[in-house]
Amino acid sequence: MKNISYKFLAVALFFGIVLSCKEESNLPGGILTGVNARAVFSYPDNTYVNFADINNAAIKFDLYSKNTDISKIEYSGKYTSFTNGTTTASTLVKTIQGSDFKGGKVTGVTFSATDLATAFALPGGVADLTGGDVFNFTVKAYLTDGRTFDASDIAPSIGNSPTTSSFTSKFTAYVGCPTDITAIAGKYTLIMTYTDDPADFPTPSTPETVTISFKGPEPFRYNITEITAKAYVAFGGQAAGYPGDFYDICGTPVLLPSGTQFGTVVNYVGPVGPFSVATIDKSTANTHIVMNMWETNNDIKWTLDLVKQ
Repeated sequence: MKNISYKFLAVALFFGIVLSCKEESNLPGGILTGVNARAVFSYPDNTYVNFADINNAAIKFDLYSKNTDISKIEYSGKYTSFTNGTTTASTLVKTIQGSDFKGGKVTGVTFSATDLATAFALPGGVADLTGGDVFNFTVKAYLTDGRTFDASDIAPSIGNSPTTSSFTSKFTAYVGCPTDITAIAGKYTLIMTYTDDPADFPTPSTPETVTISFKGPEPFRYNITEITAKAYVAFGGQAAGYPGDFYDICGTPVLLPSGTQFGTVVNYVGPVGPFSVATIDKSTANTHIVMNMWETNNDIKWTLDLVKQ
């Protein structure tokens, strides 16, 4: 009898709360109503800034909302240059007015490469953009009653979900090129073909088998299971070698910082000098990748040569 009484009390309390909510008119703003403004990236060729066609490149999406009380939605962003690693202050890039919604939708919201270069005051315009650059956008919605909503108002587990969130509060776009995952992913034979420290690291090195796989979240980021040709094994390094990531930037492999091993390994961008030119050659079934790496702790620069098996 006790259990039945408790269950009845719980149900009664629940209905009491619901009824009191319906009768109450001074609820905190946003409890019953909020903002619904979801970006749907339904244009596959416009999910990133296409470096291969930079003058015509653009990010584009459709914006949906059930609200009838939107005053405006602001898109602000920060630009990070891959070349020098600097990040700008947040800058307003685009504003969507409530009147822009037709039938609950704004079709083809577009941020062209020119728009972005202008917003971030790049001196050379789109010519200053390069593969690997990143734009991190944040979104702020203004309602006609004065309330505002942004990423600070919603749970991260909801706001960051591309499938369940009704309010797209932030998103990221990269500068890059379409990549051929089928051609690049797979097993490779890796050899170190050149080093500026031949006394410690004779070349060519012993061939090693490595695996390259698509990683993301960037649409051109890959992981390689070993990037040192196991050169450190003789000096007490990991027998399995050291993994790393790289970008396929329009056919040029760009190694990314991979953390500290015997030193931080980063991409070697030049001058090329005696090093091979970094490239991804997909002209045959045996994709050929050449990349240069720089182990900064010992200041050693290597050329890695990979041929798909």
